[in-house]
Amino acid sequence: MIYHLVTGSDFNSLAKDNVYVPALFAQDGFIHCTREPATLLSVANDYFADVVEEVLVLVIEVGKVAAEVKFEPPAPISGGARRTCRRGCFFLTSMAR
Repeated sequence: MIYHLVTGSDFNSLAKDNVYVPALFAQDGFIHCTREPATLLSVANDYFADVVEEVLVLVIEVGKVAAEVKFEPPAPISGGARRTCRRGCFFLTSMAR
């Protein structure tokens, strides 16, 4: 299993026909995920600490992902990843094909 964080409003507005595609997928070309609960918590603290609405954890079964799934190091985003990148965590990403 891998995990992906998303706000409830983003999930509800972007999920159509039982398919969810993140808002930045076209720009990034992949979905940010992790398989480590500790990394999930770090990402939540780094990127969602100031979010006042619900934050959902999507649980993804890797065997059901049609795209290639691979490890990549996290890329810092301005104002984010303070703890996550400093610890050198790796994220599992699903690349578009």
